Amino acid sequence: MKRITSGILLTGFVWSGLGIFSLPPQVTAVAQTQEDGNLFYLYKGQRISLNQRQDTIAVAFKKVATRNLAAPPLYLQLQQDLQSSIRTTTPPRVSPLGENYAVVSLPTGTRDAVQQNIQQQPYVQTTLPVLSRSQRQEIIVIPNEIIISFDAKVTQAQRQTILEQNNLAIVRPLRFNRDRYIVKSTVATGTKILTTANQLNEVKGVTSATPNFIQSITDQNLQTASKQVANLKAAGDWGFGKILPSSQSPAPSPQS
Repeated sequence: MKRITSGILLTGFVWSGLGIFSLPPQVTAVAQTQEDGNLFYLYKGQRISLNQRQDTIAVAFKKVATRNLAAPPLYLQLQQDLQSSIRTTTPPRVSPLGENYAVVSLPTGTRDAVQQNIQQQPYVQTTLPVLSRSQRQEIIVIPNEIIISFDAKVTQAQRQTILEQNNLAIVRPLRFNRDRYIVKSTVATGTKILTTANQLNEVKGVTSATPNFIQSITDQNLQTASKQVANLKAAGDWGFGKILPSSQSPAPSPQS
């Protein structure tokens, strides 16, 4: 199967301003996905449907202050640990997603065993679902982060009240825009972050709320995305994310 060279973007900053990047259509995805009408996010009132992939799972690594320079990268360490403990004809393959995340390609019928093994590793913080849009070969990961924009007239006290009422805590404000913040839920995880973001869009004083997706895009679309990022920089609406280098994304399992 053709491997997909990809770029990784923290995309919430672009999605919140442009939608889902206006990416050109791709070939029909062969990845295993689970249709779920409840998985969607809202962009300018439009419902964007997502499917959960069954052939991959994402991993968030624990952040450490210092790390032995001679030690292998965490994604390689995870691959070694998985392949030494899970015996299958096609071993799990781990690909980096920036510095703190990775995506694990799952052999057929091993999802539960692999996920349990991953969660036992001391350097792993959590596992995360991997989503994709219909008819797309892509990886969309939902960390516990939402980009929220407040009406400029909403006071700091009112903003704090809105966050507390929705079980949210500020991670950090976004640069160059005092009305936007990255927040995290204190109760929701996984795909429930989508529900939380959608509910925030109905709250008075909130102008928009979008999960801070991490997305892998193919070479076919990397140039388009880069141009849109350049346009944001030229317009001065920059600082809400960055393009991260990556190696090849995991090829989808051949089973469909």
